[in-house]
Amino acid sequence: MKSRFTSFVFAAALCAACSLPLTAADLTLAQVKASSENWPNQIKLTEALDFGASGKFAAGTLVDFYGFENANVRFQHKGQLFLVEPELTDLVTRASRIADGQAAKEGWRGRTADYLTRKGQVVTASGFAPVGADAFRDDTLLVVYYGNSGCSFCAAAMPFMKQTLDLLEQRQPGRVRRVYIPSEGDTPAARAYARSLGAGWIVAPYGDQFMWGGLSELVPSAKNSVSFPALALVSPKGKFLAAGMREQSKTDSAAAVLKKLDEVLSAPSKSAALGVR
Repeated sequence: MKSRFTSFVFAAALCAACSLPLTAADLTLAQVKASSENWPNQIKLTEALDFGASGKFAAGTLVDFYGFENANVRFQHKGQLFLVEPELTDLVTRASRIADGQAAKEGWRGRTADYLTRKGQVVTASGFAPVGADAFRDDTLLVVYYGNSGCSFCAAAMPFMKQTLDLLEQRQPGRVRRVYIPSEGDTPAARAYARSLGAGWIVAPYGDQFMWGGLSELVPSAKNSVSFPALALVSPKGKFLAAGMREQSKTDSAAAVLKKLDEVLSAPSKSAALGVR
């Protein structure tokens, strides 16, 4: 089955541009844009912004950073996506702290790891629990599954996927984390399906768009429509190493993504080359 993403209307910020003071350790904006592994999960707005009917933001508001769209920063707040000039945020400062190692000293493990720790839930025998701060290591690999409770193709593919992941985890204990990205709203049926995946799966927030952008980078047609199941191999820092989805020519299949996972787990040198330590 296919699901189309909701279209968002972006408002322009009604305020003048400003610049942040840079220190010798700061990256340039161009360097930040070129290195997604230094992107923070959240950024702070440095000035009050007025988006009209879409919302107003006080200076100092913390928002979820979703990447760039042309020259603007894309962020989400309360389910709505906005565009704003990078100079009206502390993005460069936060990215610089990640690049120079300061953020890691405070427990930062990467933008995807931070996002899932802050917003995700882990499936337990009795329901759901917060994701622990120790859920991710520097060498963790995330197997990200996109699907929903009504997807018959997902149900057919799941036994093979689970069996393959079980075998890989036996060979590399502690390195693989299973992440489920639901493509549906938060309903009893959706939660029951997430629980049916089994204990240990990390479930991203229902309706949240954070993990979809990287999928479309490797599977361009996913920007408008995703054929489920879709699967991606992602580092804790947010680097998409492989991705595939059903019935897409010129893209990897889900089985090929799992094969890629096996290759990365088995070859430390390849892991390092892909940015997974």
